[in-house]
Amino acid sequence: MPLKNHGLTRRRLLCGLGAIPGLFSLTTLAVESAPPGSRGKAGNTEAVGQVVHEAVATSPDGSRVAFVQKTAGGWLIHLDQQRFGPYEAITPGPPVFSQDSRHVAFAARRDARWRVISDGKETGDFAGILQNSLGYSPDSKRLAFVVTEGKKVHAVVDGRQQQGYDSIIDGRILFTADSRRVAYAASVGRQQVLVLDGEEVPPRFDAIASRSLTLKPDGEGYAFAASQDGLWTIATEQGSLGRYAAILRGAPVYSAGGKLAYAARLGTRWLMVVDGKVLGQYDAIGADSLVFSKNGEHVVFAARSAHQWRVFVDGAPQQDFDALGNASLVVGASVNSVAYAGRLGNEWYVVVGGQRVGPYEAVLPGTPLVSPDGVSVLYAARSNAKWSVFMAGKAIGSFDAIVPGSITVNRSSSRLAFMAVLAGRPLIVSARKGADAFDVIRDTGLLIGVSAPRFPNQDTISYIAEREQAFRLVEVGLP
Repeated sequence: MPLKNHGLTRRRLLCGLGAIPGLFSLTTLAVESAPPGSRGKAGNTEAVGQVVHEAVATSPDGSRVAFVQKTAGGWLIHLDQQRFGPYEAITPGPPVFSQDSRHVAFAARRDARWRVISDGKETGDFAGILQNSLGYSPDSKRLAFVVTEGKKVHAVVDGRQQQGYDSIIDGRILFTADSRRVAYAASVGRQQVLVLDGEEVPPRFDAIASRSLTLKPDGEGYAFAASQDGLWTIATEQGSLGRYAAILRGAPVYSAGGKLAYAARLGTRWLMVVDGKVLGQYDAIGADSLVFSKNGEHVVFAARSAHQWRVFVDGAPQQDFDALGNASLVVGASVNSVAYAGRLGNEWYVVVGGQRVGPYEAVLPGTPLVSPDGVSVLYAARSNAKWSVFMAGKAIGSFDAIVPGSITVNRSSSRLAFMAVLAGRPLIVSARKGADAFDVIRDTGLLIGVSAPRFPNQDTISYIAEREQAFRLVEVGLP
């Protein structure tokens, strides 16, 4: 494929803020090696400190960047052209953006007490805030997190602190898809219970399985794996379903239309149960492999019988493999976009819609992927020691490496982008679906593995580059 190279120039980016409470003014930032026509958004700091690569986030739409910096005077949070702090400490990890990219929140400590800062406003005064508990609702209008006070933990939803418990399982608070309702599982002494909209839902159980709580898409139901008297069940708003020796990790799961599926063990055999019907019995079922199609009409899972692994679509087996790729099973809008990676001997294959493609030396972890429209399958694979990305069956480039987790597609599913390495240099690669050429962006400040490229709009790529102890969000228009 011909390669288009976006050249590099030296430019200057001027940033400035007036006196805003809680913020520091910004100074002129010299920007090197920015592609022509690009725009930069950065927060710079006069105090030299360490930028924390593990604590950087871009907004879902790719238009905003937030990161953490440690200085001699304390911890700073940079958001677009604003700076917050200094603080005595922050919770590990990057700030959290809402789904609509308009809001951002983080937790920080000042004067030995913790508070949440959302859109620049401080909320609360707590002894502690649980790591990774901050989260916005799907409609981006509500914020929830978990705090500690004394020996108790509390959910805080919309700024209101709820009843205290001995623990909140996984430190995880869930919103329904319509954002109306809030749920979590909590510990009370030696028992555990579901809490829905701030109220306990009986009965209490001996245990609720980690990360098993799921909410029905219409907001009117729930399901989770729970144990009582040594046996496991699926607890729902309509009662308990079955008594089993074990429930598979990653279950139960709801379809878009509200069908409930789970895998459970009776004796030595694993059962796949969908809407109360057993689809089959197997020697093993792949943990976290249970997936519904986007339209909710098909259920797909991985299972083993007689030492061979197969993917099953609505209970019907596909091809035999010695092993299946970890978390590689994805489903688009129909059975034609069921895709996964499988190994036979030392060779890897990708199966798309029942058709096997390969062999390859390796398939990139975290792939295949399905485009937002549910039609195209993407994956990265290695042949002859070189890596390529494939979209709708077409190979894009030949590189020394593809960065895991970096493949992204715009909303219309017409373009993709990813990070690659060639001759020791990091690149951003973009291509139109079905095109024979691809574009390459070279930037000396490009950071490997910090954040994937994004599409703020259909024909613009944004990515993060490092400049003089600061992260910068660069936007490049594509031809």
